[in-house]
Amino acid sequence: MSEEGKRSMNTEKKKLTGCRDLFTSSWNLYKDRFWDLISIGLISTLVLFLFQGLFILLGNVKHIPSAGVSAVALGIVNFAAILVVILVTIWASAAMLVAVSKSDESLSAVEAYRRAWVFVGKYFWVSILAALIVISGTILLVIPGIYLAIGLSMAPLIVINEFDEVTIVSALKKSREYVNGYWWAVLGRFMFLLLVLLGIGILLGIFLFLPLTFLAAMGPQFNAIFRGIGNAIVDILLTPFSTAFWFMIYAGLKQIKQSQVS
Repeated sequence: MSEEGKRSMNTEKKKLTGCRDLFTSSWNLYKDRFWDLISIGLISTLVLFLFQGLFILLGNVKHIPSAGVSAVALGIVNFAAILVVILVTIWASAAMLVAVSKSDESLSAVEAYRRAWVFVGKYFWVSILAALIVISGTILLVIPGIYLAIGLSMAPLIVINEFDEVTIVSALKKSREYVNGYWWAVLGRFMFLLLVLLGIGILLGIFLFLPLTFLAAMGPQFNAIFRGIGNAIVDILLTPFSTAFWFMIYAGLKQIKQSQVS
């Protein structure tokens, strides 16, 4: 049998890990590394809340005539704060991927952030370029946007796990190669993840948002604060699991494609 025929048979035998196994693997990783993964989100959330407070403070200062702060100075500070928020968000996302990808090393949150720093630049531009491509497809029609989003969904993970082997553009191309032939399978697994997150979100809404809504009703000034805290808690709890699930899909695709080449 020709090499091409053997490769074709090998391709037919390979199936992407099922939703149940993906859930089990992701849950075990989430459970075993819970505090380290939660700490990554907690650190970024505290920093972002700090800068949100800075925005509120600046908004109050500019209305005080005696403050002596020029509009230009406020604009510069606002712009710098926005850049810091973007940097922290990207860095935290990269740190979460590093922690999940290197789960066997049991990295602490601080160590995950330290290792993730080298990936921030490439990770940022891959994410921006992928988003622009998806938005462009969505402007034409919704379906092309979904198709491109799934095809490029592995690019950030490729940047983290194959950093030295890829450029910004090749990471996007490699993501398309990984998903090629498994587009529907990847879409189905992301849909499954969405349903799981919705279910958990409903449970959190019952046990978390109802008390916070009651506290927020004490006064309009508390509404934004408590709702913001509630959203942050949900994000901190759910992001590690969804990241682990995402990584498991990537690992499965990578293993399949590598076996097809060998």
